[in-house]
Amino acid sequence: ESSYRDIWKTGLYKIINKIEKQSFVKLALSIRSGYESFVLDDSIKEMLNNKTIVQLVHGGFSENSIDAIKQFLNFYNIPFLPSLCLNYQMTNPLFLNIFCKVYRTADVGLDNKGETVAFTRKEFRTIMMNMQNMMRQAQKLQKQMEKKQAELASTTFTGKSAQELVVAEFTGDKKLVNISFKDAIVDPDDIETLQDMTTQAINDALAQVDAATQKTLGAFAGKLPF
Repeated sequence: ESSYRDIWKTGLYKIINKIEKQSFVKLALSIRSGYESFVLDDSIKEMLNNKTIVQLVHGGFSENSIDAIKQFLNFYNIPFLPSLCLNYQMTNPLFLNIFCKVYRTADVGLDNKGETVAFTRKEFRTIMMNMQNMMRQAQKLQKQMEKKQAELASTTFTGKSAQELVVAEFTGDKKLVNISFKDAIVDPDDIETLQDMTTQAINDALAQVDAATQKTLGAFAGKLPF
């Protein structure tokens, strides 16, 4: 939940390494489908492939949606209406939770058949439609963000040290693709200068990546419908 989403990729691996050193502390991380590329860097993906990290996939309530919907409605003392099961969004735990909370706080009345009265139902359906539109808009923005992120990853950023003695090239997802040194900087008796120039070039390139990431993906933060 940050405008600087790359903080997950740069910081999560460090957090995992620190927690692994603790005997009685474990980390459980929940990531919504489609957001893996925003959170996981290559090192964590490799750990998942090697099964160093346990991964569980929760498909929501799609396989047992009717029972799940009934349990949620019962918990919030909301009458069960079969028509609710026809809405695919109700298989989404997040949407179902929001639905119940909005319904509970709304002024909803019941007729003698246990159905919501016509006028209140109309108002509530308007709320439902607004929520669905918000989720569709969020999904559309997510696809746009993924496209922009792919374009960013394929872009090369070049960092340079003073006098361009060291030049480092990174992709937009912070992978080092090339580093070059001019002869003048390669002096066996002056390794420190070479190290300083190399650090300078790398930091220059990474700063460009961060600025481009903030400009490209940060623009979507104000467009989110919630």
